[in-house]
Amino acid sequence: MTSASVSLASLHTIGTVKGPGENGNQYVFITADNRHVKIGEFVYYETKVESANGQNPTLQILGKISARCLIDHLPDRIFADTEISPEAIAALVGFVHPNPEIYEVTVDVIGHFHRSLGFMNPRKAPDPGAKVYLASDVGLRQILSKKQPGEIGSAFIGSLLLRDQDAVPVVLDVKELVSTHMAILAGTGSGKSYTAGVLVEELMSPHNRAAVLIFDPHGEYGTLTEMRGHPAFADADGYVPQVKVLAPEDIRIRISSLDYYDILMLLPEMSDRQQSILSKGFALLKARRQKMPAGRERLDR
Repeated sequence: MTSASVSLASLHTIGTVKGPGENGNQYVFITADNRHVKIGEFVYYETKVESANGQNPTLQILGKISARCLIDHLPDRIFADTEISPEAIAALVGFVHPNPEIYEVTVDVIGHFHRSLGFMNPRKAPDPGAKVYLASDVGLRQILSKKQPGEIGSAFIGSLLLRDQDAVPVVLDVKELVSTHMAILAGTGSGKSYTAGVLVEELMSPHNRAAVLIFDPHGEYGTLTEMRGHPAFADADGYVPQVKVLAPEDIRIRISSLDYYDILMLLPEMSDRQQSILSKGFALLKARRQKMPAGRERLDR
């Protein structure tokens, strides 16, 4: 492994590669480990690559478990009687394996992580028989987060769900977050608004002190006013977030600044004939306003 690589080293081997998956970006491994093999868990395998200098470094190829299927287990007849323990019946016939279930697990390959270049596609599937390892917390912390919680330019949004609490914090880079467009996509009730609220709190925290403008048509972020006197958002130099909420009744918009489609949206549903009359009337008023002297126009407003 090169000095530019991040070590995912883990002493925990969880399975053995069976072969490729349904597409070129997947592979399948076999395991009896039901505890660590969870959907969404991060695992890796190791492979050697040929280089021009002849060193042939070993790369750790990170992947994410996307599916698993039970392919072998105790006979169904053992589970039929709910009064008898399946383990007891298995022991009577001499089957004493601690993990009788065998799973086939599908992994989506993410790639080899390089500190400067990010993830790179290995373009090489794992060989059947290769060992699959559970990625370490330390390695995931370095890969998933460019910054640490509390650093300038960091936004701490939580911890990796499948690991112990706070074992793998997830920290976003604020510069990358706000320098372009961003969308929070998820199903209904999954926490999109809450996630946005956490990001706003991180942006306005003492280590970032950002200015944030929120358009809140559903009134979901009014509780952000509680940051004003909260000690978690204050700093020793006197910094405290300044939060101002403008209610709908506090906002005034001049009619002259609206176009035809703005007015159409504000009115009840109209027929095509009504829309045609409105369009003509709006066009006449607009033409009339353009012919008015500048001073007279300001008075009419």
